[in-house]
Amino acid sequence: MSLLKILALPIFDRATTVSHGEADSARASAPNGSDAQRLAWLDAAKGVGIILVVYGHQLRAQMAAGKVEASWSAPLQDAVIYAFHMPLFFFISGLTIERTFRKSTSAQFVHSRLVTLIYPYILWSLISLGLAMAGQRYVNHQVGMSDVIAITWKPVFQYWFLYALFICQMVAFCVGMRHFIIALIAIAALLSPFDMRYPILVEATGSFPFFAAGILLSSHFLKSINGYSPRSLAVCGVVSATAFLVLFSWRGAAHFNVPLFKFILAVCGIATVVAFSAAFGARSRLLAVLGATSMAIFILHTIVATAIRSALNVLPWLDTSVIQLVCCVAGAVIIPVGIQRAVSMIGLERQLGLSGPNNRRRA
Repeated sequence: MSLLKILALPIFDRATTVSHGEADSARASAPNGSDAQRLAWLDAAKGVGIILVVYGHQLRAQMAAGKVEASWSAPLQDAVIYAFHMPLFFFISGLTIERTFRKSTSAQFVHSRLVTLIYPYILWSLISLGLAMAGQRYVNHQVGMSDVIAITWKPVFQYWFLYALFICQMVAFCVGMRHFIIALIAIAALLSPFDMRYPILVEATGSFPFFAAGILLSSHFLKSINGYSPRSLAVCGVVSATAFLVLFSWRGAAHFNVPLFKFILAVCGIATVVAFSAAFGARSRLLAVLGATSMAIFILHTIVATAIRSALNVLPWLDTSVIQLVCCVAGAVIIPVGIQRAVSMIGLERQLGLSGPNNRRRA
């Protein structure tokens, strides 16, 4: 607990996750601390999501290296995680983006998206590619200068999310956050028969329906969810989880391998995380800390995990799948929190692309 308190000290009173400060704007507009408390479950949901991101990436790294034991059912775990964990972040961003849009001028809004999304995307894509080229023997996927040139249309590593979210937010901005138009665009994206040429358009198109769902539900959802008792929310979580498992068991059928089915499956997973986070998550200091620093964790976790994995490979008695997975996941979650604390103390979080606009420290 003492370590957690130390790590939590400099965390900003906003959601510095990949949804980039929108929850902070919601809290900042509150006349007292009540709204901040009511939105605390958002940090918990992001905390759950970022743990899944880190674990999913490290599990895939183990599979790529051929070190995952068959008893782990790693492909099954991978399929479960990737069915909904990134759509969760798009949904949360949609929930909170409209308030930010309403409180900003057009120029302020676009500038904040460039600073929060595009700048970190370019900066950390270049840094990661540089590190990967310098340490080719330590990475599973070889890269070269062609990858550097292609980042405008072919994102590298996990940073596709920042680019895709920017596109989603700019689409919503261009239509003035009009719900009817956003709904039509989401339906078109969901049912689009087109084979997109550029990877970033594939990612943005597939993610927009979840982002749009957050926008369409935001006005009612954020106000009403805290009116339910933890028991009612837990029941909703159990129902959503059951629906997810049932649908997941059907995913292999050819007629279910369509975007609409995948969308419904992801919605069930998102609803599960949201329901349990709203019921119990606000009580978890750990999830709150991870959710509030999820931007730093998201950006840094693969770099940190690669360094840890490389260090463990030097010591044969530590070069085991279990030890590597545990150490890489724990280190990739904890170390970025410490880095976030250090850069916030010296005021470099924005220069390093680790925070969004309008950041405020906890009182």
